[in-house]
Amino acid sequence: MNSKFFFLCLVLTSAHSFSQSDISGYIPIENTGKKVAIVNLIQLNEETSELKESTKIIASSATDAKGYFHFSKNLPYQSRFYYVSVSQKDSTIRSKKFLLGNEDSIFFKKSAPPLTKYKSSSLSDTEWRKFKIFQNKINKKKKFLEEIRAYSKDSLQILAVKLISIKELEKKQLLDKDIALNKVYYALLLKELKESDMNPVEYLFFELKLAKFKIKNVEESYSISKSLNFMLGFLILGMLFFVYRSRTSKQTTAVLSKQELAIKNLILKKKSNKEIATELFISVSTVKTHITNLYKKLAVVNRTELVTRFTNSTGTST
Repeated sequence: MNSKFFFLCLVLTSAHSFSQSDISGYIPIENTGKKVAIVNLIQLNEETSELKESTKIIASSATDAKGYFHFSKNLPYQSRFYYVSVSQKDSTIRSKKFLLGNEDSIFFKKSAPPLTKYKSSSLSDTEWRKFKIFQNKINKKKKFLEEIRAYSKDSLQILAVKLISIKELEKKQLLDKDIALNKVYYALLLKELKESDMNPVEYLFFELKLAKFKIKNVEESYSISKSLNFMLGFLILGMLFFVYRSRTSKQTTAVLSKQELAIKNLILKKKSNKEIATELFISVSTVKTHITNLYKKLAVVNRTELVTRFTNSTGTST
């Protein structure tokens, strides 16, 4: 039983050691004034909400007499930015920053200046280097935004590097514009990030930015909807007014015969049917027939409505 337990611990310990990242290489120590030099592995902590960088030493190793250094370190699974540095007499030698994740390795070759050439197994670092080369080529081009987006979409396969490209756009204050032009692409990218093993803190700034855009779009849609409803209501009122005016126009321009016009004027003078018949030398039944036709043409139903329509506010007939 004890032997099995010991074997299991040995396997787990071995697996753990194999999952470490190896950082090694050569650094000339003749300029340090010491027999050995201390090499530091420094992590760049990107505060993604403000895109600022801070640093912290996460591992150190002493060189041997030939300047060789080596240390293994359990790094986060997701790639992070690091650099190595060593103090000289009057200054500090510092490598360029590089991307490294757990199980990756990097070896700094002998070079002048020191720490300028290295070989890395990190696919993230390789892709990021290619991205930086492309970015430097198009930095001064007018179509920078379109080209870097196309490159990120078609050439970048590693999410960590895609996120770096997004941060580059943010630093150049171009991300808002690009999100507005490519909402679907960025929504799918956020979905891909959420489905990955990446720490949500890494892309929090990006998620918050997309959320702000979504809220803004909802507000704009609501504003447009209100404007359209107002315009539609105004249009309906205009149409109703037009119909009313058309109807009134037709009513007021109805063609009346000479006899009907005479009867209308007598009604406005408040004459009775009998008085109208006497004045026009026609029978009362004829007067009634003319009044019926008059009502139809003027679209009124009685004398009161007819008098109201053709009498102005001063009480005089029109």
